[in-house]
Amino acid sequence: MARNGFKVFDSDTHVGPHADILERYTTADIKERLKAWEPLKATGKGGHTSYRKGVRKYERRLGTAEPVAQKGYMAGFTGAHRASPSPLLEDDPAERIKDMDLEGVDVNLMLPSGWFGSFTADNDLVLETGMYRAYHQWMEDYCKPYPDRLGGVILCSARDIPGSVAEIKKWGKSRWAWAIMVYAPADMPLDHPDLEPVWAEAQEHDLAIALHTFTVMPPY
Repeated sequence: MARNGFKVFDSDTHVGPHADILERYTTADIKERLKAWEPLKATGKGGHTSYRKGVRKYERRLGTAEPVAQKGYMAGFTGAHRASPSPLLEDDPAERIKDMDLEGVDVNLMLPSGWFGSFTADNDLVLETGMYRAYHQWMEDYCKPYPDRLGGVILCSARDIPGSVAEIKKWGKSRWAWAIMVYAPADMPLDHPDLEPVWAEAQEHDLAIALHTFTVMPPY
């Protein structure tokens, strides 16, 4: 699928995953902790769920004086002007490959979607890190059928440096792990010296550092 000898590498592809899919990989303790998040659960068009805590709204459009209420989360985003992706995209990696082929993309570096930052806005560190561990196991299974086309990031909690280093050690040589991405609470800068062990471990495993900021969801 290379174009004039070049492969198309999309480094900003979002992969959710939907909460109901990821919860299959969580422990009994994490499932119990998620019960407190039921009021924060949102159901998308395809019937899949996510959790949204700390959502910010920006309702005044450029050039207007007053805010205009939006219909929902990121309602102003129109997306690509083509047929909608398959609703099975996160259930079946083969559906993602079909979508990539349609767009002429050879490789996807996948990042978790905006709702995943919600866990940085809560005091339950066990829940946050447990969801990250579930994400890593899901990525292992999801990417395995297409190791040369699908990959992603190891998620690191800035509130649990030893645990983050351990996750890099565990997954750093996996075919799907191409980078790390640190989730820090909103008041913690990413150049904080406490994060040095995380950067050092990423370098030890020859992993890139991915940065994707959000204005709508934590950690902003």
